[in-house]
Amino acid sequence: MTDRSKRRLARRAFLRGAGGFALAIPFLPSLLGSRVAADASAPRRFVGVFSLNGQFDANWHPDMSGASMVAPNTLAKPLSELGGPVSNIVGAPFDALRDKITLLRGLDGLTDTGHNRSFPLTASTHTGGGMERGSAPFFPYSVDAVLERAPSFYTTPPALGAMRLSPMLRRYNGELRAGESFSWWTEGGVTTRLPVQSDAEVVFNQVFGSSEPVEGPDPRERQQLVIDRVKEDFDRLRENPRLGGEDRERLSNYADHLRDLQTRLAAAGRISCTGPDVAYVEDAEAMYEDHIDLLVAALACGLTRIGTLFIKHVRADGEEAGFHSNSHLSGPEAERTSAGHNGWIAERVAQLLTKMDAIVEPDGNTLLDNSLVLWGNELGDGGSHGQLDMPMLLAGSACGRIRTGVAIDYRSEEGVTWTTGGRRLDRPYNMLLTTAMAAMGLSPGEWELGDGPGFGDYQKLGHRYAKGGGWDRYASAHRDMLPHLWVG
Repeated sequence: MTDRSKRRLARRAFLRGAGGFALAIPFLPSLLGSRVAADASAPRRFVGVFSLNGQFDANWHPDMSGASMVAPNTLAKPLSELGGPVSNIVGAPFDALRDKITLLRGLDGLTDTGHNRSFPLTASTHTGGGMERGSAPFFPYSVDAVLERAPSFYTTPPALGAMRLSPMLRRYNGELRAGESFSWWTEGGVTTRLPVQSDAEVVFNQVFGSSEPVEGPDPRERQQLVIDRVKEDFDRLRENPRLGGEDRERLSNYADHLRDLQTRLAAAGRISCTGPDVAYVEDAEAMYEDHIDLLVAALACGLTRIGTLFIKHVRADGEEAGFHSNSHLSGPEAERTSAGHNGWIAERVAQLLTKMDAIVEPDGNTLLDNSLVLWGNELGDGGSHGQLDMPMLLAGSACGRIRTGVAIDYRSEEGVTWTTGGRRLDRPYNMLLTTAMAAMGLSPGEWELGDGPGFGDYQKLGHRYAKGGGWDRYASAHRDMLPHLWVG
């Protein structure tokens, strides 16, 4: 067997149990020998996290006083220089993560205003209007779908191309709805909205259940913890003298992670509740933690390298607690209300990042270090309902390709003004997505799926912005990386 074959096998290793049951486990390089293990580079992962309705500028952005000009129209400030919390939204749960996150300002959506919910990963307006659930974006490709199909990202077929999670049950005009998808792909002229999963128990059984069909399984086996179903193989591997100490700890931590998650799911039964009296907020934190643990486990054991997670805050009766209507308002009261909503969402994001950062991989870096996580939404400043100055938080360096521990402001004093409010035209948001895909190892030929260079929608919207070639200066930037963020 060649070294390359050994690495493929190791990253797709399984523990076996009775009846053909198989459970994926993390990469354990000590079993391959020192030379092969040293040559096995860490895979990069991508996670897109979405929330809705924008952020109020006063809540989201950190204090940039004392920032340095690090490139033309590019200010930067280390987050370590901030005395208190990073911002009202990026608060105490992120303190231990400061050197692993990046906040961006001055990225403009080159699209129309409105709730174009697929915008974060497509940089495109929806054809049927932002609020139209069934409409596709003009540019019908999302970053996660591009990565899933890129030969340079998945050099061998994955067990699971992407894990797309939308763990939400909410009311909409009295109707209970599950989460929705913001991922798109077009093939042969047919545009498809890619499916998401909203039930943690279903996802767990699909991802960590048997990889081979089992005829007539004993019902008792269905309730047995998956790690116990492979106990004999697990114990044999754990006692293997070739298994190094770090790998033994990695294997044990992974088993504990799955055992805890499955026990919680079995005890609560919260995901299958569909009645009108579900205590949504009481269960919401646990519901999101279940999905976060699922995603982290799948990334850690190599079942997938792509994930998306939609986070929505709802109140106890399942309604949206005025979240959307508040985003149309302005002033201190609206900002305080928004800080409560988005602060709760931020806690979920911090939980995801903290769990990823707790997993040490064979190269000595953490799962978060070897990933790129993007958290954003479909609007800029919530009160304006526009797509200028999109609030973005990034986490992880994608194996050293993205700068972390800094806030970067791309707003340009030399920009063209916005006719209705004196706003500047800054850097295209599209540049963030091309930078992200480059950080994942893709070349422009793998993401340029439209009529020209770049990724996403490049509308000029002359009715909304100043005339005089305001967008022309971006024509040469369609393949550029975001300065200072991109390390390369």
